[in-house]
Amino acid sequence: MYGPITAMRLPMRVLLFVLGSVWLNSSHLHALTTSLAVADSAEYRCSPDRLPEGLTLADWIGIRAAKETALYSVVPVLNGWLAENPSQQWITTFDDRGFLTEPIAGGWKWGLMLSSYGFGDAQHAVRGSAFRYAEGHRLGYWREGALEEWYVNDQNGLEHGFILTARPKSSTQCGQILSFSLDVRGDLCPMDELGPSTSAIS
Repeated sequence: MYGPITAMRLPMRVLLFVLGSVWLNSSHLHALTTSLAVADSAEYRCSPDRLPEGLTLADWIGIRAAKETALYSVVPVLNGWLAENPSQQWITTFDDRGFLTEPIAGGWKWGLMLSSYGFGDAQHAVRGSAFRYAEGHRLGYWREGALEEWYVNDQNGLEHGFILTARPKSSTQCGQILSFSLDVRGDLCPMDELGPSTSAIS
């Protein structure tokens, strides 16, 4: 249903960003618009550091960055968000609880959703929906309390992390470790040498 996005299909807003980010004259404009098509040619995919005629290094870096952002952008869909990853050949969907990744060719699904976080036994359960925002290839969740959960989709894969803007409440015991508990989603089952493992990750 979904296939890799090519640079020849760069959205107009990316084109405008590239053209509006540099000082233009007529010859420069021609070089930039031509390079958007050149950037995805076989010659320049094999030699990405080769500088097209008429462009400065800063121009070329900006064009390649805009192409990269377009390829890995997080976009809104019904009931959530979606991100394609051409390098890894998979698609990731996001809902209120977390993410689910599957290959473009299909065959399996796997993901995680945050269930709780905190120090020791003083765990804060994650309930309800979160405020979500997307910026290019980054997606963030503002959850209740002082927790931000974030994802970055790029050619290396899907990066996932957390930011706490305030210390969670804890018990009176000292030396406790801050932990995040996540439930596994999808149809893949974690295995170890003894067989199927738990469906939760801490």
